[in-house]
Amino acid sequence: MRNFREYDVWKNTIAFTKRIYIITSDFPVNEKYGIISQIQRASVSISSNIAEGCSRSTEKDFARFIQIALGSAFETENLLIISNEINYITPVQFNELKSELEIIQKQLNSLYSKLTK
Repeated sequence: MRNFREYDVWKNTIAFTKRIYIITSDFPVNEKYGIISQIQRASVSISSNIAEGCSRSTEKDFARFIQIALGSAFETENLLIISNEINYITPVQFNELKSELEIIQKQLNSLYSKLTK
């Protein structure tokens, strides 16, 4: 069994998700069940799928969860774009978060490629 805590991509995703929670605490209260909930759940889903995938016995199963994590990363990116467009986050915050997320997306792509070779 793999130890998800040893994967740099998991560590990066945890740090990223903490930032998402901090930043969304400044979003309008009326978004509590809207974009706040959606972006928090999507970002949490990235690390959760990495962790769950680590419990799988085959590389193929693990790769499937990495693919799901990548989907959640792109969902998070879409929600960041919307948050930026409606001025819930500043352009500086958007660019910083997008840069962090792009690193995570590249790490997930790389891991997926290694698992499916």
